Amino acid sequence: MVLKRCVGIGILMISFYNFLQAQSISGRVIDEQGAPLPYASIIVRNTDIGAVSNQEGYFRIQLQPNTNYQLRIQYVGYRTRDTTILTRTGDIMINIKLSPDSLTLPTVTIDGQNEDPAYTIMRRAIGKASYHANQINAYRAKVYIKGSGRLLKVPFLFKNKIKKELAKEGIDSTVAFTQESVSRLSYKRPGQYKDTVISMLASGQDNNTSPMGFIYSSFYDAQVSGSVSPLAPTAFQIYKFEYLGYIEDHGVIINKIKVTPKGRGDQVFEGLIYITDQLWSIHSLDLITSIWGIQFSIKQVFSPVQSEVWMPVDQIYDVKGDVFGFGFSYKYLAHLSDYKITLNPDVQVALTVLDDKLNKDESKVANEVIQKNSNPFNINELKQGQELSAKQLRKMMKEYEKKEIESLPSRDTATAFFSESAQVIDSMAVRRDSLYWAEIRPVALTTYELKGYSIIDSVSTKKAIADKKKKESKDSSTLNISIGSEGSEMSIHKANKGFQLKHLLYGANYKLDSSNHYLKLHAIPTTINFNSVDGYRLALITELGSQSSKAHPVQWNLKPELLYTFSRKELNYKLTATLKRPETKQFKNPWSWTVEGGHYAESFNNQLTTNSYLNTAYSLLFKKNYLKLYEKNYLRSDIAVKLNKAIGFNASIEWADREELLNTTNYSYFNRKKTYTANTPILWGDRVANISSHRALISNLQLNWTPFYSMVVTNGYKSEDRSNSPVFSLQYKKGWATEDSPFDLVSIGIRHHVAIGAGDDLDYHIQAGTFPNVNRPSYFHNFVQFPGNQYIFSPTDPNKYFRMLDYHLFSTNRSYASLLSNYQFRRFLFTTSPWVRKRGIRENIILNALTTSDKPVYGELGYSINYLFRFLRIEAVTSWHDFKYRDFAIRFGVATGFENLFKF
Repeated sequence: MVLKRCVGIGILMISFYNFLQAQSISGRVIDEQGAPLPYASIIVRNTDIGAVSNQEGYFRIQLQPNTNYQLRIQYVGYRTRDTTILTRTGDIMINIKLSPDSLTLPTVTIDGQNEDPAYTIMRRAIGKASYHANQINAYRAKVYIKGSGRLLKVPFLFKNKIKKELAKEGIDSTVAFTQESVSRLSYKRPGQYKDTVISMLASGQDNNTSPMGFIYSSFYDAQVSGSVSPLAPTAFQIYKFEYLGYIEDHGVIINKIKVTPKGRGDQVFEGLIYITDQLWSIHSLDLITSIWGIQFSIKQVFSPVQSEVWMPVDQIYDVKGDVFGFGFSYKYLAHLSDYKITLNPDVQVALTVLDDKLNKDESKVANEVIQKNSNPFNINELKQGQELSAKQLRKMMKEYEKKEIESLPSRDTATAFFSESAQVIDSMAVRRDSLYWAEIRPVALTTYELKGYSIIDSVSTKKAIADKKKKESKDSSTLNISIGSEGSEMSIHKANKGFQLKHLLYGANYKLDSSNHYLKLHAIPTTINFNSVDGYRLALITELGSQSSKAHPVQWNLKPELLYTFSRKELNYKLTATLKRPETKQFKNPWSWTVEGGHYAESFNNQLTTNSYLNTAYSLLFKKNYLKLYEKNYLRSDIAVKLNKAIGFNASIEWADREELLNTTNYSYFNRKKTYTANTPILWGDRVANISSHRALISNLQLNWTPFYSMVVTNGYKSEDRSNSPVFSLQYKKGWATEDSPFDLVSIGIRHHVAIGAGDDLDYHIQAGTFPNVNRPSYFHNFVQFPGNQYIFSPTDPNKYFRMLDYHLFSTNRSYASLLSNYQFRRFLFTTSPWVRKRGIRENIILNALTTSDKPVYGELGYSINYLFRFLRIEAVTSWHDFKYRDFAIRFGVATGFENLFKF
């Protein structure tokens, strides 16, 4: 032990000595006016050493003394500068002044017959994009990432609270977040990344704004974080290009291209891209895009790491936005060094790429030569320096990628998330000292970053004390609250604590043993609601069950419910038992089986649930009771099976003794003299629905089919992506001979989301059904009910409900067809303004229709603004009967596709 300790001390002293002997070269990178150039690349040529200037332009490099070094300084938009430094025994301070690009613009006549030279350059670059993307089989690199962020604006109501909370942590808004990390990044084609974090230093929270998603992506791909790349095959439909001239970078011609979207706004890039001549690869870029109203400024500097292979060495990301009144700014630098690459033997010959338009005759001849090959799409048969058109190369690379995907092992789409994490954090990552960071850091810290790091130790100490207190607490708990329009849930997760009376108010989860058995108690206050049949009602709901594990893959759950209705003075109850085998990496066909029975009130229209808080509010405040109920003694069994990736199957059967219910209360907070409508639904033509007591035996079969898919590659596996496929459904419902006439109902449906162009989306849901036999159901319970809506709120799913349809008026026991559709425009009326589009706002047209064989055609035509203030949707909707205007309404809701706001 003593020997090991001595050896360790010796190694530490040697390391410290070497650090002291290292030569420090520091300085500042400025422009001709003396202004700092942040994030300029300082590369020590013929070594893996480099640095980056900070936001104030300062940099620092550790080098060995008494040695000649050649430094290369690069900054996007400025002329690259080389300088030689002879290190001695003392530190060296230098200032490096960079001049703007000295562009050379060749004599070019641009008129109606001659297009801008940028287009021939970009056609070649786009044609070769896939070639560059597949050029490397594997690489390893060291990645240094520095991020910093701060709040620029805080809503007035939260300002004092946030300042108080930040003060508790010893920080203010100018140092809200500072983080550094060093990783070993490994890549293997296609798409396999592993990021091993070997050191990390952080103050504050990054709020999931890490740029690793950008580092994993490439501008050679069609999309970069949801925005269309200027090198995408569709780029000419979306962008205009302008040739600004060229510069020479150590014998290489670099073309400067201005990128301008034809329709400015979000999810498109704008700025500059530099393309190496003849190689047609990216030299550097300076682009800006807006994604859901948040602006991303991206700079990338590439450098040749091997002949004709250019890789990014510095990437700078500037993120600014304003969400829910919080203004913020995040800055990230990613410095990649120490590249070790393995080339793809199939894609490494130097090619001469011709422009199909400018070199029309030469392209035709070159392509004819390729067509004579045994396999004209085989990239392996191309010879060194062979000529081919950009279009032909793109076709060949598409065929190459297709064959490669076919050769990959498969992984089921739904279980892809079971793959190993792309990021691994070394156990020593957070234990590195300041000496380590001073030696390895390639960019000097700014004043406010130093201020942020100065409080890391105190924050860590406070956190350790808080964690210790939490661990020692005898009644440690976590409060979870979920509130929705159709109900809410509140629970406290208890840590090995027995029952207490207060758990009836708060709810609780109890872990029963080490075999993942649990007991859950629902909070009683969250079950309280009101309707005109029951009056106030509350329930006692518990759950007993198990979680799945490798040893016990099948889950089970028992859920007893007791409910008391205060006005009707009735005790309702039901018990639900479920067995479930979830989908796992090994098990591809999940199934579930549920048996339920009891004495319970049920809604005629299953779009209106009995615990609806909207119905409670409308009843008590406005005396509008849309919810209509019947009671049943019943037993029901449901089975759901996923047969394969494309087909799912559901079957159910229910026996029920159904009883008619009447209103028992006229209570409300207001409108005391007004009377609730009867609990009996009214049909078209003022017909009263038949809801009298009877017995019924109903079975139901449903088949869902998602036929189409595309192959995607993730972590070296291919999988089927069915998200763009329509989903077809076929349903057969059977009413067996009891006290109602036996009947059959056959229905079909299709639901589909279609992405159209750059930012336009179409969603539609079509259903149609018929009772094919002479016999039809006479009781209203067995009628087809439609997804109506009479509340001021609308659903987050644009194709789930009508906006103004009465819940029961159009219910039918005859043939029917319905359409729910929503078209979202990237540019329409207000969104023709780039200012509006950059804030992520979208406009929609709503078209819904319902036709039955015994009622007039019902239609809805509406207009909505989506993503207003990031999360809100406002709809103006009109209703029509037999194409005649009927009514108008305003609807409010959470933005459709709200989850997309958090996908960057």
